[in-house]
Amino acid sequence: MPIDTPRNLLLHDLAAMYDAELHLIDVLPALAAETSPGDVSNAFLQHAVETERQAENLRTCFQMLGVEPMTVTNFGIRGLTMDHDAFVMQRPSREALVEFNLGAAAKTEHLEIASYIGLLRQAHTLGLTDLANLLGENLRVETITASKVEQLADEEARRQAYSNGAQVDEFRWSGYTEVAVETPLARERMGAATSVDYVQPQRMMP
Repeated sequence: MPIDTPRNLLLHDLAAMYDAELHLIDVLPALAAETSPGDVSNAFLQHAVETERQAENLRTCFQMLGVEPMTVTNFGIRGLTMDHDAFVMQRPSREALVEFNLGAAAKTEHLEIASYIGLLRQAHTLGLTDLANLLGENLRVETITASKVEQLADEEARRQAYSNGAQVDEFRWSGYTEVAVETPLARERMGAATSVDYVQPQRMMP
């Protein structure tokens, strides 16, 4: 299918995210096994369940559009898996692997957040309100998951520092930038309540 119209671009990008979610459904249980037992492992297993729901939402999007999903490889997401596999070949300690996996999870979530925001913009431009509502549900999950991953990464880093005799305050990345980025994740990391209306597409990016 030639990607020569806004609708065809939407179909392409939807398929890329569908490939990403299906790939993560397979990857997340393996990450959980690598980090078991503990909160990090449980978080990966919980998100695996959430990811199945997200994939179902994307299948529904294709049904709304009256088409079958295209076959599109999401090289961004799969590249992060390749990074993980290469890292494992270095035989890291369990502590290093847990911290690496949390970092990889954060990168994955932020990539997905950017991708869903792009899809929401496309759906809004095409007037596809029902489609935007489903995509907004997926974006909401990714935003919450990203915040959880960052919290777990901070707790893990402080735990490892404490085991080495150091005590570290809570990390806030927002303190290292002069630019205030108005996104749900940024507001949550800065301690403000997150409130996003995904019912009205024109308000998807407050």
